[in-house]
Amino acid sequence: MTTNDGRDPIWLSETAAENIRIINRSTILTRDAGGYSAPGELFSTVLNLATLAQRLPQLLQQASSWLEREDEHDRLYHDGGASSMQCSLAVGGALTELDNAVRFARMLEGALDGAANRLSHLGQK
Repeated sequence: MTTNDGRDPIWLSETAAENIRIINRSTILTRDAGGYSAPGELFSTVLNLATLAQRLPQLLQQASSWLEREDEHDRLYHDGGASSMQCSLAVGGALTELDNAVRFARMLEGALDGAANRLSHLGQK
């Protein structure tokens, strides 16, 4: 599967994960430098992360839909053997965990939106 611009979801998700790692590194506080330069920078970062979290449920639901469709058409197998029960258990477990991830992403979005709202009132002396 590729995206409309020809980039595949694996590459795009790896890039998203790498960008979070880069943000982590660039905001490490040290004795002399690092972190954020002002409350507005922190506000914008948190707000952007809230947007990221807002978009995760759709992505996760699309993954679940794909998995369900592939399973319904019997296009999946389990590497543990020929038992279709193993495949069904793996699919069912994955769908449950993806559903949990959707709920947690929505909770994350709410928490980040709340933090951004409070940060929006802060300035630096």
